[in-house]
Parts: sequence; C-alpha cells; structure tokens
Amino acid sequence: MIICPSCSAPMPGNPPACRSCQFSAVLRDGVTSFLEPARQDNSIEAAYSENYDVISALDLKQSVIPPEYAEKMNSVMADYVGDVSDAKICDLGCGRGMLSRILVERGAGSVTAVDISLQYLRKLTGTPKIDPVQANAEALPFQDEFDLIVSTDVLEHVLNAGSFYFCLNRALRINGRAIVRVPYRESLMPYSPHMGCPHRFVHFRSFDRPLLKQAFRNAGFEITGSRICGFFFGRAKPFWSRTQRRMDFYIKLRDRISAWPGGASSVAGWPYWLAGLLMEPVEIIIEARKVANLEPSLAVQARKGVS
Repeated sequence: MIICPSCSAPMPGNPPACRSCQFSAVLRDGVTSFLEPARQDNSIEAAYSENYDVISALDLKQSVIPPEYAEKMNSVMADYVGDVSDAKICDLGCGRGMLSRILVERGAGSVTAVDISLQYLRKLTGTPKIDPVQANAEALPFQDEFDLIVSTDVLEHVLNAGSFYFCLNRALRINGRAIVRVPYRESLMPYSPHMGCPHRFVHFRSFDRPLLKQAFRNAGFEITGSRICGFFFGRAKPFWSRTQRRMDFYIKLRDRISAWPGGASSVAGWPYWLAGLLMEPVEIIIEARKVANLEPSLAVQARKGVS
C-alpha cells in the first residue's frame, strides 16, 4: 500500500494524493517523487538532500568506486539474496541501479528503485520491471508492500537510523526479508572536513556484527544470516606491512592476481576464509526476516490525527 510520508494515511490515485494532510506526490522527469515539502523547507534536511544531489552528480560524471568492483560487489549481494523469482522488491538507495538491474535479470517480478537523488533515478526511467521512486529512506511511502528490501551502503548515511529501521519494517510484509549491506568497523575520520572531506553529510556511523544484529531485533526482525565481505587490495591486513619483504610479496601477489580474468576486482567475490588471509573486510551483509509490526507511539499518532 502507498502511504503518505508525512502523516502515514493511505494515498490513492495516480499520482498518489493524501486526503488527510493534502500532501501529493509529483512526477519529476518521469520519476514519482514523495519528498515531503516539510523536508524541503527544513534547512538541515534541505541541505542534506542538496548534498546528495552534488555527490550523485559527481558519481555519474566519474564513478566513486571502480565500475568493475561495484559490479562485482552487486553480484555478490545478488548471490546472497538468492532466488527472487516473481518477488516484489524494493532497492532502497539504488544509486546507479546496478543491483536493481541484476535482480530483474535474475527473475524478480518487479523492483521499486528508491533514492533521494533524482539524478540517479532519471537513468532508470523506462527500464522494464523497474519503477524509480524519489523518497527519503527515513520516510518511505510504503506499508506491507514488499517481499524483499535490499539496501547497499545507505544506513551509514541516514540522519536518523531509527527512522530507517522503522520504515524498513513498515514497508515489508510479515515474513518479508531485509538484506542490508553496510561498512564494517570503518574509521569515520576520512569524513571529517578537518581531514579534507568536501561534503557535509557522508558517513555518520559504522557497524559490527553484534550491534547490527541487535538493532534489527529491536526493529521487529529475526536475524537469519550475515556475511563479512568487501575485500580489495587497498586494505591489506596489517601483517603484510610489518616488513618490507612481506609488503613486496603482497604487491607481487596483487599484481599477479590483477592480471587474471576479472582483474583486481575479482577478489570481492572470494570466500571470506581466502580473502581474509590477505585483506581486511570493509563491508558486512545482514539478513533479517520481519516477524512483528512496529506501531508509532501514541504521541506521534496524536500529532498526525490518527485515532
């Protein structure tokens, strides 16, 4: 069901319109937009949205991540997801849409590709079985809508993590799956302007396995799996840098593997036991099943006029 991102009431029609608070979705360049006027008027959230317009424009001009590596990481994510035959899927924070396209190729019934950046979504208009939707991950316009939600490298960016978890839960059907990939034990220092980061809003948090599992349990999910991933040669284990001889060996091995079919990006698909001998992981995938609905607090319901 499509719901209002402002007051959570049902939104019938095309484009959807809320009869409770009068909020209406709008069509922008072939993309249905559910960004709330309140968010556009709020100085912090307006700056946040503009920040990601800048980042997406830069990424589309020159990919932040090497395309071969990004493609391999999305294939790894799709492999973890498994069978998606006829599934109704949301790709939350779809970016360039690589994962959305892979899931369609593997038999998904439909993919709703959601992002806050219109520039990414324009590239997906007209793609069979992919419906691009502009929305904030903290105010998704969906309730009991999807069999599966996938999200890659988004949760570390959101302003309010609790709102992300809430909307993830609400948008899934009971027993629906959430498969989320986030940075693993990442240093946040590179994202400080004091360290030269040119963007105001980038990564706000990092994760380890216990904290991530607890957060999902608190949000009405049962943990069904996890995987450490995201290996690349730029993150060698400290062991290799302790002597020049070891580092020389590591570099020689890196160069030899880089000459193989698939190149250096192939290591992203290696099993943990093998890749972990050489490199530090930078990502973790968590898989969870929705087992309970979350209810807004009485105070929130009163503010929105819900009886």
